[in-house]
Amino acid sequence: MTQRIYGEVEKLIKKYKTRNPYELADSLGIVVMHRDLARLKGFYTVENKTRYIVINERLDEDFQHLICSHELGHDCLHRHFAQYDSLRDYAFFDLSGKIEREANLFAADLIIPDEEILINARWEGHTYDQIARMLRVPEAIIRFKAYSVSKRGYDVHIPELASSDFLEDD
Repeated sequence: MTQRIYGEVEKLIKKYKTRNPYELADSLGIVVMHRDLARLKGFYTVENKTRYIVINERLDEDFQHLICSHELGHDCLHRHFAQYDSLRDYAFFDLSGKIEREANLFAADLIIPDEEILINARWEGHTYDQIARMLRVPEAIIRFKAYSVSKRGYDVHIPELASSDFLEDD
């Protein structure tokens, strides 16, 4: 799973020469919209063959960036599910753990280069919390990235993979 997700991310970065999820979405023909979604952070859907990422406009810019990355992961990895129903934080039936975990790994690999983890965690000795603050992302996404790096053979300490529902926390 981890290698496949990393490969998908690397193909996108190489082809479009960016890690910016908004630029990637635009290049892939995905419409990104910001709406007031109350407590929902965002969702991905396909309607009439048009792909949409909808992000809660109430979130701060850094978190919107992360949500866009996560929803882009759904597009690249789970588009077939969205053809039947929108992929939302809360509507995953019995597949939620796996689907959300994969989208979180995708987002982590997209927005955080391997070097950020290798240099900061392994060589500089920073904690995941410190790295998260430096990169302005939730600590959980650092844990997903560390997990990905570790699964690809790098010696990085991973205390525990973050819960797949960390984006639901307020």
